[in-house]
Amino acid sequence: MNNLSSLFAAAAFLATASSANAQTQQNDQQSRQQERINSIFGALFGDRSNSSGSLESQWASGRTPLANQRAQFDSRVDNDVRSGGLDQRTAVRLKTDYAELVQLELSYGADRQFTMQERRDLSERYNALTQILTNQSYGDEYNTQSPDVAEGQSEFIARVDASIASRRLTRVAGNRIKADYRLLAQTEANYLRDGVLDARERDDLDARL
Repeated sequence: MNNLSSLFAAAAFLATASSANAQTQQNDQQSRQQERINSIFGALFGDRSNSSGSLESQWASGRTPLANQRAQFDSRVDNDVRSGGLDQRTAVRLKTDYAELVQLELSYGADRQFTMQERRDLSERYNALTQILTNQSYGDEYNTQSPDVAEGQSEFIARVDASIASRRLTRVAGNRIKADYRLLAQTEANYLRDGVLDARERDDLDARL
């Protein structure tokens, strides 16, 4: 009986130790991940220990830190591509999403004031992008058979036409850009003749885009 009790006690101890070890490993992983997030924040805002507070203080002062630091964010993404940590498609998507976040920040801060809800929204969106950069992936799968360039052609041409109408682009430059986009869509169609975009083809399209 004593032997049986000892076995149960030993089993319980091993289970507890295993659980504690797993928890420790998880905590270590989360800690390393947070350190990487803080390093990204620090590289952008010069404040590794209180990055969120730095953003909040700048918004409270009516400034637009995300817009001001866009070049640094893009540079960080490019560096991760060069080091092999990010693929080209994820990098393009990150920079596009950041550009949209900057536009949102500028819209919110048009009156040089940010409400609490606006600051919370910007902070959550920025944290999400930083997490994606940390994970080096969006966590979803790309549909390699989807003609992304062709699907976006109408919207792209409409934006170019709007820029021509507002005189931000000359008509000659706008027509050339639209012709280049049509050529890119044709390149995508050629790549898709076999029904699949491989990694090299996808990277080529993203780089041209």
